[in-house]
Amino acid sequence: MRLGYCMNLHPADSVEGVLQGLAGVTVPVRRRLEERGILKPGDPFGVGMYLPAAAAAQLSRDSAQLDVLSAALEAAALDPFTFNAFPYGGFHTAGLKRDVFRPTWAEPARRDYTLDVARVAVELAVRLDVQPRATLLPISTHAGCHISHAADGSFDAEAADALLLETLQGLGRLEQETGRRVVLSVEPEPRSRANDTEEWRIRTAAFLETLGPADQSLAAVHLGLCLDACHTAVEFESPEDATSNAARCGLPLGKLQFSSAVELPNPRRNSAALQQLLQLDEPVYLHQSTAARGGAVQARAGDLSELAEDLAGPAADAWLDADLLRTHFHVPVDLARPGDPDSALGTTVHSADALLDELLAHPERWGTDELQIEIETYTWSVLPDSARGPGTLIDGLLREYDHVLERLAAGGFRAGVEPSA
Repeated sequence: MRLGYCMNLHPADSVEGVLQGLAGVTVPVRRRLEERGILKPGDPFGVGMYLPAAAAAQLSRDSAQLDVLSAALEAAALDPFTFNAFPYGGFHTAGLKRDVFRPTWAEPARRDYTLDVARVAVELAVRLDVQPRATLLPISTHAGCHISHAADGSFDAEAADALLLETLQGLGRLEQETGRRVVLSVEPEPRSRANDTEEWRIRTAAFLETLGPADQSLAAVHLGLCLDACHTAVEFESPEDATSNAARCGLPLGKLQFSSAVELPNPRRNSAALQQLLQLDEPVYLHQSTAARGGAVQARAGDLSELAEDLAGPAADAWLDADLLRTHFHVPVDLARPGDPDSALGTTVHSADALLDELLAHPERWGTDELQIEIETYTWSVLPDSARGPGTLIDGLLREYDHVLERLAAGGFRAGVEPSA
C-alpha cells in the first residue's frame, strides 16, 4: 500500500511551478512527518504528481529539465508513485469550471498530454527506482467530457474511443520498452460522461466489446478505475458497489482518491445551513450537487449557482424535502464539519472512511497486489478560513495524513512496514 497527497493543490503551470510546490509544501510535510517518527530519514515518501500539459510536454522532450526534476525528487527521497493528468492547465484559474474537462477525449490534445505524462512517469520510475516491486503507475484522467459537451454536439464518442485506444497502445509500447506498466485510471465524476462508477462500468464494458482480442488484452492491463471518495458520496454510491465495479470489468483499481464532500441533512429544516452551503459558491471549481430521499436520488444540479436557481423555482421541493443534500466541494478529509461546529452543515468523511474500510476488507477488488491512496484536497485556496483549520497549509495536510493513517492502522497497516515474505 502506498499513500501520498495530490500535488494538484499547487497552482503550477510550468516545470518551475512543479519544483516550487515540491520545495515549498512537499518537502516540509515530509520533514514534519520525520520529526514525528512516522517516516525515517531516507525512507521514500509518496507524492501524487500533477503535471500540467505545458510542464509534461517540456519534461518529456527536454532531458535537462527532467534531470532537474529527478534530482529534486531524489534529494528528498520522494516517490512519484501516481500521476494526475486530468486538468490540462490553469487548474486554479477563475472561470475554469466545466472547462476542466477540456480538451475532451475526442480531441487529440488529450491523448498527447496523457502520453507525455506517461513518458515522464516511466522515466522517473526508471531513474529513481524507489519502489522496484511496484505493479503499476496509475495516471488519472476524466471520463471523456462534461455532459454539456456531449449535449451541444462538441463531443464525438467514436473519436474519443479511437483516441483512448491509441493511448492504450502507446502505454503498451512504453511497457515493452521499459518494463514499467502505466494504468490509465478513468475517474467518474458527477455530471461527466461517467456520472458514477456504475455508469463507468457500463461504458467501459461497451468499449471493450468493440475491441479485438489483442486490444482487449492490452486494455486489461493498461485501463483501470480512479475511485474518488468525494464523487461516490455525491452520487450516493454504496461502498460495495463503488469498490467492486472495476473488478466486475476485469480491470484494476488504479487508485483511491481519498476526498470528502459537503453534506447537509434535511435542507428544509436547516435553512440557515442551506444558505451557508450556497455561500460556498466560487468562480473556479464545479460544485455539482445531488439530493436523495430514502436512499434514492431525486434532484441533481451542475453547480451551486444552478442549485440556487432551482431553490428559487418550481424544483425547490425536490431539494428541500430531501434527507440529504451533498455537494462536490473537496474539503479537508479530517473534518466532520467544514466550519461552524454548531451548524448542520457537515462533510462526507464518514463515507470516505467506509469506502477505504471496504477496500481494506476486500483486497481481491484491487485487481493488483498494491492499493494506492492519494489524499486529494485541492481547494485550499478557495476554502473559507473556518474550513481550513488552524495553522498553515502544511498543518492542514498533516491533519489529513493523521486521519488516513489512523484508518489504515485500524485496518492493520503501519507506515514504513514492509510485508513479510
